[in-house]
Amino acid sequence: MSLNGNQNIMKFSIVVPVYNAENYLKSCLESLFSQNLLSEEYEIIAVNDGSQDGSISILEELAVGHPNLKVVTTENRGVSKARNLGCSLACGKYLLFVDADDYLQKNSLQQLYTILEEHRLDILVTDYEYWNGKGELHHFSYMSKQKENSEQVMAGKDFMLNCLPQVVWCNVYRMDFWKQHSLQFLPIRHEDEEILPRIFYWADRVLFKPLSFYYYNSNPNSFMMTYDVRACHYLVQAMKSVDLFRKQYVKEEYVNDFFKNLISSRLLAAIVNGARSGLPQSELMAVIREMKEIGFSPLPKGKKGIHAFLYKYIPSCFVAYYRMKKRR
Repeated sequence: MSLNGNQNIMKFSIVVPVYNAENYLKSCLESLFSQNLLSEEYEIIAVNDGSQDGSISILEELAVGHPNLKVVTTENRGVSKARNLGCSLACGKYLLFVDADDYLQKNSLQQLYTILEEHRLDILVTDYEYWNGKGELHHFSYMSKQKENSEQVMAGKDFMLNCLPQVVWCNVYRMDFWKQHSLQFLPIRHEDEEILPRIFYWADRVLFKPLSFYYYNSNPNSFMMTYDVRACHYLVQAMKSVDLFRKQYVKEEYVNDFFKNLISSRLLAAIVNGARSGLPQSELMAVIREMKEIGFSPLPKGKKGIHAFLYKYIPSCFVAYYRMKKRR
């Protein structure tokens, strides 16, 4: 690409995995087109992951008038591989992920770019807005409880002790940083929760800004909003990968402790969510057996004593305890 000074540098690559998203896709892409950058300054890489509805027709129609929309079609392989493919094709200086049923704030990219450049960031973390299942718009901030020093550049290891996002799409990443560490999503669900500890561990410069550029649609039919036994098993596999990373790369004692507690907290959340959503006892016991075979314990700080006794000796009562808490 020919550059005129620094005027037309490719500033952003926006990766959008698309699977049967015809009801939302046009609104999503229109928000990406409505930005205060020239079309040659950012690219939208839409990976059609084997959609069976009208998604591909929408993509092809919009690509005609928007040269920065690049459409790639593959067989259905899941969101992780769709994102990985998009990243492998990306040419921008910074990387964004947008889900096809969400959208961006109009004219927000230039502000993000200015912040990223000014502070030479590996990762920019932001707030976001979300629509719940009732059509109500709410604001979410990861840093609402960490006001002190919340807007200072920090190493990722220190940043995640106070705030570790659970989703990749409310952050912006420097592409060189992403590629330097060969970051890829694993082809499992809970892929965001698996990759984010790895991302933040490697980052040297992370900054939080209390601005919202991302609008998330809470879809009650999505995988991540349902707590069937598959979700529990996938979460265990995701945490197994995080633990392997910890053993292989994490040298600092305080970060090791953080990783162990993070894994335990998320395993406990899987059991609690499964119990409170009415998963059968037999299915939850199978999840606990899987945890024990790996050597995991869903007992983060503050969950010892009776919790540890029940989990070790009477796991059925461990599950029943959290099922009963829902009824109170």
